[in-house]
Amino acid sequence: MRKLLMKHLEDEIDHADLLQSRLNTHQLTTDPTRFRPLPTTVAFNGAIREVAVRNWKAYVLALAYLQLSLDTESPERHEYFYDQVLAADPSLDLALSGMREHDEEDTGLGHRSDVHDLLESLVDRHLLTSDDVVQARLVAHLSWSFLDGILQHYRGGDLAIVQRAGLRVV
Repeated sequence: MRKLLMKHLEDEIDHADLLQSRLNTHQLTTDPTRFRPLPTTVAFNGAIREVAVRNWKAYVLALAYLQLSLDTESPERHEYFYDQVLAADPSLDLALSGMREHDEEDTGLGHRSDVHDLLESLVDRHLLTSDDVVQARLVAHLSWSFLDGILQHYRGGDLAIVQRAGLRVV
């Protein structure tokens, strides 16, 4: 299980560069590190990190939910999300393309089958409790909040980007 988790984390480590390169192409985002994350992004990242630290079995369940929610057989749900954000502000196409490429890269890396192996190993070797499921469930709820936060925030157009500008403390 540790090997499977390490492989997944190794795959994910380069994804930040992919997303950063797309953010760098947006005209209002010369330095994405100066922009505050959306509250829904902070909540989602904080929750998944907290679950990972507190309960590794719940983390595996949450990871499986996230990876398996990218339905490679019928990607319409994800395309609908991207279409809705772009309908609100077409200028976000370059920045949003990073998330879209991330989905495609995960598919190409075989994350779906890796997660199936991880879940199989978890169920075969460990006892899952109701507490494990409850803790993982929070990540599932916040993943949709994360996506909805992006959609709702960027309905404001270019002003939505400016609103995220923050003070960078050095």
